[in-house]
Amino acid sequence: MNYDVFISYSSEDKIVADAVVAALEKRGIRCWYAPRDIEAGTDWGDSITHAISDSTLMLLIFSKNSNRSKRVLDEIYYSISEGKTILPFRIEKLDPSGAMRLHLSSRHWLDAYDPSWEAHIYKLVDTAASNLNIESKLSDDLSLIRTPSKKPGVKGLPWKLIGIISAVCIVIASVIGFMVLQGIGAADRMPTATQESSITEETIFTEVPTTPPPTLTATPTNTPTVTPTPLITPTVTPLGRLDLSEAVLSLEDLPSGFQAISLAEFGLTKEDLSGEGFIVESVFSFMGTEPFELVVGFTTLLPTHLEQAGFDVALDQPEFMMESFISGLGATDILEQKELADLNDIGDASAGMTVLADMQGIPMRMDMAIFRRDSVGAFVLVMYLDSDVPALTVDEASNLLDDRIVEMLTPGE
Repeated sequence: MNYDVFISYSSEDKIVADAVVAALEKRGIRCWYAPRDIEAGTDWGDSITHAISDSTLMLLIFSKNSNRSKRVLDEIYYSISEGKTILPFRIEKLDPSGAMRLHLSSRHWLDAYDPSWEAHIYKLVDTAASNLNIESKLSDDLSLIRTPSKKPGVKGLPWKLIGIISAVCIVIASVIGFMVLQGIGAADRMPTATQESSITEETIFTEVPTTPPPTLTATPTNTPTVTPTPLITPTVTPLGRLDLSEAVLSLEDLPSGFQAISLAEFGLTKEDLSGEGFIVESVFSFMGTEPFELVVGFTTLLPTHLEQAGFDVALDQPEFMMESFISGLGATDILEQKELADLNDIGDASAGMTVLADMQGIPMRMDMAIFRRDSVGAFVLVMYLDSDVPALTVDEASNLLDDRIVEMLTPGE
């Protein structure tokens, strides 16, 4: 069997290889990579050489791991001897060394380390398709969007948008997680009432050093008593750890024409979206085809007052969040960006933004809302063609989700 692309990578970068193969094969590009495509009982070396010979293009996932891998170097040697085109996909900012440098220095590199490799997958697919002379026309992509279907799904989604949607979800989750951690740090540095009181007492004693401090027991009724009231109390809320599995939208919440889809179809899981100090508890995603619209959202638990305050501090910096989000999208051409000021009434604290991007010829509008209701943080994305009016706006979707969260937080009768 002939293949389009042979994937060369270090086993330590298998997560990247899995994502790359998934994106390429969704485009219809046939991939070979170990160990998936090695038949049981066959010799490993023979399988590798036959696969390289039967492939048109070698895709190298270059990192510090592959840079020092003898197996990867052997695969490059053989690919060169077979006259194969080698496309290095550099996921870390470093240059090849030793023999690797000798054989790769003259190659055209696809740099994918700023801000991370996820944001460059769709560009990689485009580059691979170009090397393989696989054409893609914008009109064909749009016809896939606008073709009515009784059962819309990811298979009917233009290949360009699959990688974009994955990158958008990962980037926004990373940005929120980073901002929450920054917000917690800022909130933790806020002075408490106890700190303010001690400073005041020291100032009084310094200004009047000759006057002895009043004795509390001598005039107990006249001595003002300062009751410390910390602004932030890092204790678990009485609600404990909530089950947020039901804090999602359902098809009944959406207009007709939508179908529930799984983020797994985009190669995403809750673990992919989670990060340090930020765990995604529940996710939901829906797609409509006439007109095309994607609705994605997830929730996270903020069990302590410190985390809730940190989340709110992050929401007070929408410009930084937008800049970080846009930076994470990589080379996407941004046509417009602005805050959505009319989302202020959602939850206890909220922020909204809209971004218009030319995504390789497809003008896509992304409306986003991030809000907190009590101990629950939430994110909602509505993505659609800029020329269309969304059947469900981000404001409507966020209010529906907010109502669902309130129902969960309200004790049953």
